Amino acid sequence: MLTAGVRAADLPAGAAPAADPAYREALDDLEARRFRRAIDRLNAVATRDPANRGALLDLAMAYCLAGEPDAAARLFLGLEAQPDLPPAIAEIIAYYRTGGCRPRPLGLQGFVSAGGGYARNLNLAPLSGLIWLPGLGIDLPLGEGSRPRHSVLSQLEAGAVYALSSDEAWTLGGFAQGTRYRDAPDYSLDSLQASLNFRRTGPTLRTEAQLAHARLWLGGRAHLGATVAGGAVLAGLGDGWAAGPSLALTQLAYTELSAFDARQVELRGRLQWQGAALRMSLDAGWQHDAPQNTRPGGERRGPVMQLRASWLAGAADTVDLVLRQTWLNDREPYNEALFGDLRRASRATTVQAAWRHALAPRLNARLDYRYQVNRDPVGLFAYDAQSAVVSLEWSFAR
Repeated sequence: MLTAGVRAADLPAGAAPAADPAYREALDDLEARRFRRAIDRLNAVATRDPANRGALLDLAMAYCLAGEPDAAARLFLGLEAQPDLPPAIAEIIAYYRTGGCRPRPLGLQGFVSAGGGYARNLNLAPLSGLIWLPGLGIDLPLGEGSRPRHSVLSQLEAGAVYALSSDEAWTLGGFAQGTRYRDAPDYSLDSLQASLNFRRTGPTLRTEAQLAHARLWLGGRAHLGATVAGGAVLAGLGDGWAAGPSLALTQLAYTELSAFDARQVELRGRLQWQGAALRMSLDAGWQHDAPQNTRPGGERRGPVMQLRASWLAGAADTVDLVLRQTWLNDREPYNEALFGDLRRASRATTVQAAWRHALAPRLNARLDYRYQVNRDPVGLFAYDAQSAVVSLEWSFAR
């Protein structure tokens, strides 16, 4: 087979087709332009032998020739992250980047999803952190024990991103979410988010930054605004590893609970690894939370840790995982009249998992699970909540 002037049979060991009848049949399908059949067979070969670079390379080209450059791009990125990449494969990837088989320009792309699920220990009120703004990583305070603890819910989401520059380094993003609880109809949750993003990858450094603003409505009433500015610089260490610092500055402004207005500073170090189908990053650092008004306990500070992982489980499935842990301590006694000299020391854990399965080229089934627990000596701030949502997601690009 001839690809970008390089024959697969000439590729180095580990990249050339093995004496596998299924692989040979897949290549025959590819030569005959039966791209969908070739994709199915090459997926089976790559599943049996994930280290077979030749199969991954041919699968990426099959996706490209079938008019699915986004799927091809994921495979090429995985190949590029592998250590000791043979020059012949690098040559093919370079052709892909600059030739007629390159991905479509980003332009405008986005998604719309609709689904339903169930929430346990819901607690819709001002003081338990149950709500999370995707992309910002902020837990928003909303909770009170007198309201419904469990409820069926429905959820609608929409998001889009638009490239502002030809190299796609600058993008504008938007996200909207609406949630309705059957047993708490007066406490719907609606959020809007807009962001300006920058990302550039060089030979040795990768730089990313974001400026974002989000608004949250509770029961149709404005509840909170959050503005976040942050960025990271990562240096390549070889063999798929990269490391560097990250910084995030957050301003929280409550409409009715101004005592909880705060500025947060989070400084972390990041270690990242990217393989053929798995990408992981570990952040560890320090958070400082300074109230803008008089708040019981005053400033809060302590260590924070976050683990993120994304796994491409074949061509049809993607699994994402986020684990976040914080240990925050009050600088001053919380309430001397009620608790004496007690200084709050709380530990919060958030686990978020998402699974996507491709049903059609632009249609996914999605399962989202979220678990949150906060251990706090003041019961008002303690919570233990779970939610699960099943939805259909339609994506678009133009």
